[in-house]
Amino acid sequence: MTHSREFYYQNLIELVLELTTDCKERVLDLIQKRMLEDNTSRKVSSYIRLGWPEKKDMDPVLIPYFLKREELSVEEEILLWNGRIVVPESLRDNFLMMLHNGHPGIRSMKSVARNHFWWPRVDRDIEMMVGKCLRCQRSRAAPEEAPIYSWNVPSRPWSRLHLDFAGPFHGIMWLVIVDATTKWIEILPMVNTTTQSTLRVIKNTISRFGFPHIIVTNNGPQFVFEEFEQFCKNHSVTHVKSTPYHPRTNGLAERAVRTFKDRLKNEKGNRWQILEKVDEFLFTYRSTPHSTTGRSPAELIFGRRLTSPFDLLKPDLKRKQDQA
Repeated sequence: MTHSREFYYQNLIELVLELTTDCKERVLDLIQKRMLEDNTSRKVSSYIRLGWPEKKDMDPVLIPYFLKREELSVEEEILLWNGRIVVPESLRDNFLMMLHNGHPGIRSMKSVARNHFWWPRVDRDIEMMVGKCLRCQRSRAAPEEAPIYSWNVPSRPWSRLHLDFAGPFHGIMWLVIVDATTKWIEILPMVNTTTQSTLRVIKNTISRFGFPHIIVTNNGPQFVFEEFEQFCKNHSVTHVKSTPYHPRTNGLAERAVRTFKDRLKNEKGNRWQILEKVDEFLFTYRSTPHSTTGRSPAELIFGRRLTSPFDLLKPDLKRKQDQA
């Protein structure tokens, strides 16, 4: 990289994360300015308006754009490919740093990029960035083991929940809840792990998503006390506990715990800084298409993608259509 880390955050990341209407205008102004300064972007924009030359007459640098010419457009002086920002060279490191925030890994980074922006060989640049990141290499999770116990996937979200505790991790005990259908994850810090505290956190989650039909847990003391069983019985929830003969009945929650720990094991900071990092991890996880469903947990549970900082960098095409 040719600029300092502070430069990137000052010019793009902080502007987006502290977003206001004025801030969005400033970010769009920055992207427009860099587009106009970028020789490749200027040429491509000119070809879109005036027509493309023959492929044989083109600068080799422009061939990747020529091959996508039918899907390229210019809105508010910003070059787009199928609605994604075509990032000028001077801003590519900025976008890669935003994408790399939280160290989500190659697959997640590529998936997010495909929703929001493009430039020639962007996948290669992502792979190179992750390959050079020691923290990403240390955080690579081990291959998943094949499940011993196979569940059917419920047709409706929030029908079957898998619960497990993680910790103490960064000095905190966490309750991890996974929806079997959407793969949506809740990671909740616990004051303590009594049955009463566990039920309080579960009830809080239910207040937002509704009651499940099935709850799957291990045989931890929080889950085998009469109070927990009575709660399930009172609300017609079937409680399934893993057994020594099928220890990975609750494998979905165990994998979520491993993913959570792998992603955050290298984080440092006080309690509030760790909680902020957990929120960042959850946003990225919930926004990224899952390997088993092909869609993000947010899409499956809410019917829409979560709005990300990258969405806020794009021209507001819908507003323009509404005003037309």
